[in-house]
Amino acid sequence: MIHLDAHPDYYHRGNKTYAVAGGMALAIITGKGTDILSNLENRKPYVKSKHVLTLGYRESDPEQDIIAEAEMDEISCWSAEYVVRGIILQ
Repeated sequence: MIHLDAHPDYYHRGNKTYAVAGGMALAIITGKGTDILSNLENRKPYVKSKHVLTLGYRESDPEQDIIAEAEMDEISCWSAEYVVRGIILQ
């Protein structure tokens, strides 16, 4: 699955206990969000982390620790700058 956004939209300690969807798209589909959203009909995870690519996030995003957490969970993370550098260098 490809996730395109300027923010990682992944789990962080400040939003895990709340049933919110905004800012948690990757957390929800990979089973890291609250169970009320990420475990409908006991089907958690909807998509395995290793099958996810998130791209377009800003390297200057203040939530870089969330990127590190996503990478530890095997989500491939490509920043907007990384994608642009790759296109220009080819």
